[in-house]
Amino acid sequence: MGRKNHRNAPAPKEGAKSPRTRADVRKNAEDHRIRNVLLLIGAVIGSTALGVMFKGSNDATFDNTTSPAVTATTNGNSATHPAASGPNLPPDFDEAKLDILIAKIENAMTAFKAQLNFDKIKHPNMKPGILRLFDLIGNNAKNDLKNYGKYKRAEASTKDLSATRVTTRPYDFSYLVDDSTLDSLKFVAAYSHFPRHMILSSDFNPNSPMDLLAMLHEATHLGTDADFVLDTRNDPETLRAYLHFYTHEPGEKKKCDVVDEAKAWAVQTELLNVFLDGDLEKLANSMSVRQIMDRGESHRYEDILKKLKIENEEEIYSFMGLLLSAKYYFAGPNHDNEFIDIIAYIHEKLGARLFVMDKNKRFVPYKRKPVVELE
Repeated sequence: MGRKNHRNAPAPKEGAKSPRTRADVRKNAEDHRIRNVLLLIGAVIGSTALGVMFKGSNDATFDNTTSPAVTATTNGNSATHPAASGPNLPPDFDEAKLDILIAKIENAMTAFKAQLNFDKIKHPNMKPGILRLFDLIGNNAKNDLKNYGKYKRAEASTKDLSATRVTTRPYDFSYLVDDSTLDSLKFVAAYSHFPRHMILSSDFNPNSPMDLLAMLHEATHLGTDADFVLDTRNDPETLRAYLHFYTHEPGEKKKCDVVDEAKAWAVQTELLNVFLDGDLEKLANSMSVRQIMDRGESHRYEDILKKLKIENEEEIYSFMGLLLSAKYYFAGPNHDNEFIDIIAYIHEKLGARLFVMDKNKRFVPYKRKPVVELE
């Protein structure tokens, strides 16, 4: 969850988000990738309270119907390969500056990984997947088109480049700095599903553990997409159904893959806990849900905020979001469904329809159970 993440799109498109911002959270104010606790608090205690806590309001929908982020379709009638095109370059795009930022991010991820003792991951089954996320970002360093400016030039001169990349190089992605896409909720990062772009705000800080965690959250979705494409490359109908799930028609209510979203939150929660030497779990277990969601209780974790170099209100609320996640995540193996349901609850309150993937690899509606301490 870091500051924020986001996805936009006017016609069928899509991306992702991880919030940390000031905004009125209304029924349609957030989309499929939520990470900031402001939105969590808004979902739980209501948009009015949230509006009092933060200046500004926004009732735009952040799904693939509202701004040009990503369009995912299929080629002709065969539907063998997805065709996708990302947003146009923003007017102030600086390719050289983006190259510098990408290098800083890659170095920061390497350094961040070196700081972490992955043997302290609470749920050992999460370790391989988490390590793979760092590898995914590290391996992308060899991607000649990792700078979105270079990608767009190649896309203009190479027929079906987007479709080819999605199906033959599914783990490649490009970076783009675009505040115009992320500005409405001040997201720090966003992920557009096809053809896979990591959209960053101009204030993305590679030296911030919270921002790096937000990016790893988004990388979780990227990895899920890539794995699915590889697994269904010879099954065009299943691949088409998957692409259709991440392609919204104008006015269509947002959709949330509950399990994948919970997995991304779990990655952030595990890694923050490891970074804090287990103090996140201890803190979550010592507080009630209502205490966690009370800004006045932040005196309980002042030392943690200092360690994370968190100084402003937005980032404090982001931390509160991960603390709420930890409250349910570390409750024990018998409470796994409760963790999934708290994520589902949040997205449902923010206007999304809930789905899970069935054994036939098709998305079906998800019926959550009431969330303990919140309903």
